[in-house]
Amino acid sequence: MAVDAFGLPITTGKTYIAVGTARVVDGDTVVLVAGNKGENVLRVNAADVLNFADLVLVLAAIYQPLHARLTAISGLSPSADQVPYYTGATTMALASLSSWVRANLLSVADAAAARTALGVDPDTSKWKQSVRVATTTNGTLATAFANGQTVDGVTLATGDRILLKAQSAAADNGIYTVNASGAPTRATDGNTGTKLVSAHVPVEQGSANADTVWVCTTNSITLGTTAQTWSSMVTTIKAAPLVHSHVGTDVTLDDSAWGGSLAGSGIRDVQALADYIDANFTP
Repeated sequence: MAVDAFGLPITTGKTYIAVGTARVVDGDTVVLVAGNKGENVLRVNAADVLNFADLVLVLAAIYQPLHARLTAISGLSPSADQVPYYTGATTMALASLSSWVRANLLSVADAAAARTALGVDPDTSKWKQSVRVATTTNGTLATAFANGQTVDGVTLATGDRILLKAQSAAADNGIYTVNASGAPTRATDGNTGTKLVSAHVPVEQGSANADTVWVCTTNSITLGTTAQTWSSMVTTIKAAPLVHSHVGTDVTLDDSAWGGSLAGSGIRDVQALADYIDANFTP
């Protein structure tokens, strides 16, 4: 049977506290023995333990007070690539944590770096954060797009994102942020040519451009030098019935499903249909 420093029996898993007649152990005067599974022996001078309150202070200096949250942690059996998390006020569980997450998310400097690691960085994504408004005509860059100016029926405010797509000097086109005065500043997700190639920009407001999406169709851009062309993704087409066709030696068109809409038009081939679309549909 295990015994403590005084030769007293110790049962595994129990904590023993003995206060009483002083004994000398290894030259120290001992009045308190405190051990968990016989592992620890506390030695103090007799004068250090005067009453129960002093005893509590001595114990508090050595032992962690029992707490339900600590008990929850001690009840876990973790393994590699796991982290603990609370499932309640005093209950915990383990979740997997891959080496990729540790290297690419937990160790990055900020949220922007995390988005880059995940491939959702708005600065490099082809789908850009929306702009408040997009231009319809040329404007003087130094004055026309500052706080308080009006673009497509919308009064600009400092910090607004704006798409310039109609500048006479088309190299000035692009995505900007409105300043309190003076020229706007190119937005961080549009401040290099690479970020603008094939960029898709939704527009929130405007008399002409509200709820439209514009695409930069210029395939290679040197910012400030290359003229940028921005085209609308939205095409307004006049409603028309379905065209039925069959393919033989020549492509012909059956206009019977169109009712009277093509009656007498003489459309019988693809070129004639293309000409009809150009004349009657609005791009």
